[in-house]
Amino acid sequence: MRPRRPLVVALVSLSIPVYAPRAQESRVTWIPDDVTCPVCTVRLTERVRLGDTEGPGAIDFLGGHSFSAVDSRGRIYLRGYFSTEIKVYEADGAFRKTIGREGEGPGEFRGINGVVVGSADSLLVLDRLGMRMSVFSPDHEFVRSVPLEILPQGIDPIIVPWNTDHFYITSDMERVPGLGGLPIHEVDREGKIAHSFGSGNDEVPPSAPYSETRVIADGGEGTLWVGRVAHYWIQRQSPTSPEPIEEIRREADWFPEPSEAELRSGGHGVGRPPPLLSDILEYDGLLWVLTWPVDPDWARAGPDLEDERLRYDSTIEVIDLEAKRVVARARFDELYDHFLGPGLVGGPHYVGGYIPAFRIMNVEIIGR
Repeated sequence: MRPRRPLVVALVSLSIPVYAPRAQESRVTWIPDDVTCPVCTVRLTERVRLGDTEGPGAIDFLGGHSFSAVDSRGRIYLRGYFSTEIKVYEADGAFRKTIGREGEGPGEFRGINGVVVGSADSLLVLDRLGMRMSVFSPDHEFVRSVPLEILPQGIDPIIVPWNTDHFYITSDMERVPGLGGLPIHEVDREGKIAHSFGSGNDEVPPSAPYSETRVIADGGEGTLWVGRVAHYWIQRQSPTSPEPIEEIRREADWFPEPSEAELRSGGHGVGRPPPLLSDILEYDGLLWVLTWPVDPDWARAGPDLEDERLRYDSTIEVIDLEAKRVVARARFDELYDHFLGPGLVGGPHYVGGYIPAFRIMNVEIIGR
């Protein structure tokens, strides 16, 4: 089975053709919190570490950063949060080159928030601040750029095996005040929106962005998994219908359902941060879910504290999609950003308050 590639995205509504939303009546399944295999757990082992101690291969992103993509040759693309360059590493972690720089010319960026591997290892790069998409050849030569009809939001766009001529993206709902609606947009390689879909509402709530952010992954057979980032709710949706096919929900003490007030205060750096659903990956009949529960020793040091490594732990749990039960679960002190494909997860490695490396970890169930 082909792996399901994930994406974190946020809601938007635009004045473009969309499927009209209507009442959602999906089949909801509540997953019990107990683990069906008591002796099973999720184990992580380091596979490769990116980031030289000095020179161009050193990770010098000042803010949070995330893994972006891996191509068919095993080359790894790493970018900073709204950075203006992409660092390229070989599969063994050796630094290869840097793509891009700050600017508005060909091959330059104002603020990248998406990198996706296209056909034949071409690269599509979304520049949120420049509001355009740039295309690079498999050898990383600039080919062209096209304007986007929306302001891209989230971590990365997604291309799925069943729709390789288009990719899926969302944009910032707050940039179109007074408009609501469908959160996910199918975009072609010319930057044009084919259509929009998914459940939404008519207003931007005060708790945005937490309450309006989505996690998205390939669901196979023309479907997508869509999860709410501040809730443990995951829906399987079809781009051709506004109605979800099914919905999975969890109710766990370690992932409490946040109130609107908690979402609002936590999102603005005042109150306790809510737990977050960070990523989803489906393969071989299993749904791997990466969440960020709040660290039990967390305490706000000040209103401007945004250091997520001090806020959150990481929890990976595995759900059997046929039995609708949790197979295994484990919690880790390190913060992992997202799955990189079957059996892989990645995240920044902090030392002394900064990020000197990005680690890619093998992830597996043991004891099963």
